[in-house]
Amino acid sequence: MRLSDALRISARASCAFVGAGGKSALMGRVAAELAGELPVVLSTTTRIALHQRQLATHHLILQDKVELPALRPFLESPGTILITGRVASGEPSGLDWIASVLELVRKLVSQAGESC
Repeated sequence: MRLSDALRISARASCAFVGAGGKSALMGRVAAELAGELPVVLSTTTRIALHQRQLATHHLILQDKVELPALRPFLESPGTILITGRVASGEPSGLDWIASVLELVRKLVSQAGESC
């Protein structure tokens, strides 16, 4: 059984993983399971290790939420995109405006209808 099925994660779902340890591995596995079917957006509110960029096929670094429209092309086909803030101290930083990412993704997916 796929982990995404066990967790009942389906298209257009928003998921949050919290706790001490294992979040990135879980996020990566679920994303890999779903990436062939639909676009998967990954992000974090904390830093993520540089090597964990491999969790996604694309890594979009945004400095400010006004840059969010750059996400649109990545939502047009299946695959994974990791969105982080700037790289500082060798690690991509998290986004303190993650709610804006979720809001835009929901809006773009809604506009795309069933094509996403």
